[in-house]
Amino acid sequence: LRGARNICHQVFRPALRRWLADSNVQIASASSLVLRPIRGGRVTATAPDRTLKANRLILADEEAIRNHAKEQEWTRGFIGVTATALVCKPTSTLREKCIINPANRFSACLQDNSGFEIITLSSGNDVATDVIASVPGAENLRPSGRTVFDTCVSADGAPMVGSTGQGSAWVVGGFGNTGAFVSPAIARFLVGKSTDMEEEFFTSRGGGKARAMQSVSEHLHLRSGI
Repeated sequence: LRGARNICHQVFRPALRRWLADSNVQIASASSLVLRPIRGGRVTATAPDRTLKANRLILADEEAIRNHAKEQEWTRGFIGVTATALVCKPTSTLREKCIINPANRFSACLQDNSGFEIITLSSGNDVATDVIASVPGAENLRPSGRTVFDTCVSADGAPMVGSTGQGSAWVVGGFGNTGAFVSPAIARFLVGKSTDMEEEFFTSRGGGKARAMQSVSEHLHLRSGI
């Protein structure tokens, strides 16, 4: 990822799966995996063919955080929100490959068929119209599919990497569109191989007392909800 400005997920995802397989990382289906937290932040993971024990449970995206962390744990640092995913029909008038629009709380990515996939941290009957109206040249975009789902964002807008409390699972979330780019640094931090700069960055964005003592808020408007 060094020097990359855009990541095409149609290329990145297969390459990532091959790399994980070469590294002996097993990808289990969420529907077939049962996680049972035990004391001290450890966990047992039961799949149809085996049971594994791990010294640390790391919940590495917002879906995993909401599904597997206790509510009193993840709500210490995150706010639950309702988001909308839209798929729009192809258009010849919009050439951008990726649009990130913090002011209107959405991002959009060009698909292989020249259609757009839009994720917006809002819901309601007019969300498609509002998003399309805020993108110059997108007047001809027509939604062809829509789903509404629950997710979460960090309460102060800054990413979080660390435990939300003594003996709790570690959470990695709040990175948004930057997550893939900083994943090597996150991996180094998790195994204690960070550079001094990385150590300072992630330590101040943990889930414990160190975070409360730091001024790391990056999008304060999230405090009022989205």
